[in-house]
Amino acid sequence: MFQGKYKLRLNGRRLVIPKPFRDICGDYVIISMFGDRLMCYSPKEWETLKRERRSWSAWRRFIARAFIYGIDLKGRILLMKSHSDRSGIENDAVCIGYGDHFEILPNSSSSLMDSPR
Repeated sequence: MFQGKYKLRLNGRRLVIPKPFRDICGDYVIISMFGDRLMCYSPKEWETLKRERRSWSAWRRFIARAFIYGIDLKGRILLMKSHSDRSGIENDAVCIGYGDHFEILPNSSSSLMDSPR
């Protein structure tokens, strides 16, 4: 289960995934866009999501925006420019666990943590 809030810093477009989240994801994470949010799933949760959301009206756009990010030995991913641009992440970010997934947001959006998703 993804839980907790972690502050992150981008180095170029490299971003370190918090260790508790890496432990769940393994070697890669699936990231898609929902609005301006980066929604991140472990391979196991992604398969569950695909089975449960087949009738979801926005599913086609969500799946089209999904990419598999390999996690390197230092726990980093190289964030695609389109994902960093669309989400507004430039230097500092926050990573928030929501149970079955986690989200990466610009640090300026960290107050969103208090609002339910």
